[in-house]
Amino acid sequence: MEDIEIGCGPVGAPEGPDETVVVKWVDEDKAINIGIKSFIDGKAMDGVPSLRIHSGPDMRSDSHLIRWTELFLIKHEGPRAGQERDPTRIAEGVCRAVGAALTQHLNSLKEENCTPLAIRITLDQDNVSYEAGADGKGLAAKYMNNLDSELVPVLHSSTTTLSLILELVFHILDT
Repeated sequence: MEDIEIGCGPVGAPEGPDETVVVKWVDEDKAINIGIKSFIDGKAMDGVPSLRIHSGPDMRSDSHLIRWTELFLIKHEGPRAGQERDPTRIAEGVCRAVGAALTQHLNSLKEENCTPLAIRITLDQDNVSYEAGADGKGLAAKYMNNLDSELVPVLHSSTTTLSLILELVFHILDT
């Protein structure tokens, strides 16, 4: 992991390379997700690493489906691999619970322009909670009751020695 310079152009040219490519190692890329805002509350996600989800479970109603598309790793502190559950495994359980809770409401969520929507979970020794929203506002109580029924048991069964905050993004699509 050392910086290197690579000369580009004709080999053996008397004037040297036409161009130089410089590979420089840096500590951390703070330029990731610049300009991205949370769908829950508009919080800036600048510098927050994320994973695109390409094969998450889709949950379907008659005319719509809900698809998990992105996972933001807002905070992930604690024991390393092999000592604790993988945050993506915890997120998969949350995803399934969200699908179970909201599948019956996909038509009304789509009509109310609640897509994309996001769920932010916090798992900590002192705090196990979640927030849900779309377009910078919390979801209506009729959706939150179903989310409570499905998510609370999943979150409490995911108790961990990690300090973890994840935000999952979902899209509601026509089938």
